[in-house]
Amino acid sequence: MYDELNELEDKIPAHRGIVTAGFVIDSEPDMRDDVTAKIRELTGMFGIEVVILSFEKWLTTQFQRAKCKPDEFARKWFNAYVESLCHRRADVAPIDEPSEVWVKELSGILRKALQ
Repeated sequence: MYDELNELEDKIPAHRGIVTAGFVIDSEPDMRDDVTAKIRELTGMFGIEVVILSFEKWLTTQFQRAKCKPDEFARKWFNAYVESLCHRRADVAPIDEPSEVWVKELSGILRKALQ
């Protein structure tokens, strides 16, 4: 997570409109001292909020914020997720990971599900 925060530090100057930067991970966050110190540093340097949430906590938070039905929320979220992976939202989701591999894997999963 510390390495991800260092990458975030490099990205923030190109995206000055950021108010909150967040990471959603597949487990409970390991908030080690170096991670919390880096978050404080980024907050002080850029005046942004940095959050790290488990997927479950993120989902709960999003459902509380959403003002739509769960099925509509799911559709909107999935669309935003796919657009992010395909670099169609680079202004708000600057992903520099190997997302082409993820998109191909997601495409294969969807094909199987639709058969």
